Amino acid sequence: PPTPYAAPLSEYGQPPTGEVGEWGGPLLPVLVLDRAATQKTSRVTVFFRYLLAIPHFVILYLVGIGEFFVQIATWFAALFTAKVPDGLYRFNAWVAGYSARVAGYLFLLTDKWPTIDAQQQYPIATRFPGPSRLNRAAVFFRFILIIPAALLSGIVGFGFGILSFFIWLIVLVLGRVPEPIFDSVARVLRYAIRFRAYSSMLTSAYPKGLYGAEPPVEQLPPPGEFTLEPIRYSRGSRNMMITFTVLGPLAIAGEIT
Repeated sequence: PPTPYAAPLSEYGQPPTGEVGEWGGPLLPVLVLDRAATQKTSRVTVFFRYLLAIPHFVILYLVGIGEFFVQIATWFAALFTAKVPDGLYRFNAWVAGYSARVAGYLFLLTDKWPTIDAQQQYPIATRFPGPSRLNRAAVFFRFILIIPAALLSGIVGFGFGILSFFIWLIVLVLGRVPEPIFDSVARVLRYAIRFRAYSSMLTSAYPKGLYGAEPPVEQLPPPGEFTLEPIRYSRGSRNMMITFTVLGPLAIAGEIT
């Protein structure tokens, strides 16, 4: 049988309790991770992490040029047909998944070099619902509707940016990612994925789940090297998220100044 990494389950995996899309995935995109970095991480790759990620920055830049035109085609297709064509959907899902793997590597959630191929085993995986019928009015006003989520994502992202150096230093000294940091950073990444998925018409579900517990997601037990599981909820990770949110406006004010 296909593993959770094999197409199409590399992009569209097991659903949580509740509403699901046509391909069996949850309407709200899910991020699952291997937690090996909470036990041990390579200090050498942590120290040089940004340099090591440069090739992926170049790839994402080149892919982003094509994605811009694909997004325009996606918007028009969704507006006139109330559904994203399968080919456009798969491309957008691949870009979102690849971006998540690069961001997770950059944010120290894993030591493993990001894979371009979504079918290869990797300790960070995304799950999308697949093409489903969309509300044309919501598609037409998508870039207005997304503004509140964009503001929240920006605030939390700026707050995380302030603490990112200290997080990097903690991981470098300890040789592992403390669990509250791991789960809070994973929450920031997951919300960014959900924001991107909504703006790209990968889902009709509005971005949420930045704070607090969520409905349980089915465990994904791949037979390979990694054991993927959902983000854990803890008081420590919640406090970290609150800290990101408080520091975000201060960072934005500093940028404006």
